[in-house]
Amino acid sequence: MTKTLLEWSLGGHVAIIVVALTFYKFVFSEIAENVLEKGKMIAKKIEAKIFLELSIVLKPFLDKERTSSIIIVSQWNIDSEEYKEQCIDIQGTEQYKNAIHDFIKSNTNPMLDFRFLKIKIDRCLFWKRYLKKSVTILVGFHLLIVAFEVVCKIYGICSDNKLVLVVLILSSFLTIANCFFPLWPISHYNDDIEDIERLYA
Repeated sequence: MTKTLLEWSLGGHVAIIVVALTFYKFVFSEIAENVLEKGKMIAKKIEAKIFLELSIVLKPFLDKERTSSIIIVSQWNIDSEEYKEQCIDIQGTEQYKNAIHDFIKSNTNPMLDFRFLKIKIDRCLFWKRYLKKSVTILVGFHLLIVAFEVVCKIYGICSDNKLVLVVLILSSFLTIANCFFPLWPISHYNDDIEDIERLYA
């Protein structure tokens, strides 16, 4: 009876290890990569839009700065008459400040969307890294159990059938729950990113 239950438990742990690694590699990683790629693509599109608008706003000032007149700042002293030339500071003008202010007001939503996307991308990366590390730890834990049960099987020192079953059930539940739990936030981030994608389609 003990031998049969122990062999069944060994098979269960090996199956859980295979399922956990397969799920992370071929299911979760693919989903997370798709969400990340989509988010980065939309972020680049918004970034390009913001920079285009900014270049349009700044172009008159940059053109003016290249052809700006030079003001003469006098520095008189008793022995000699000296002066130095200094270009007009376009960025210090009231027109420049008003243009930047108007640009920020008119592009508030794209900038907020860009920031929102960056937050979602960072959180998606967090869950991807979390699952990678947690699966590694749990698989290591299952391997330790397998090694222990192999020793028990060889030397016949395992006699508590219920304990073997309880350990298998609890560790399997923990591993499966750990694998599936990050799917909820990733799915939520994907929905948020798609909502923004529709705004810039």
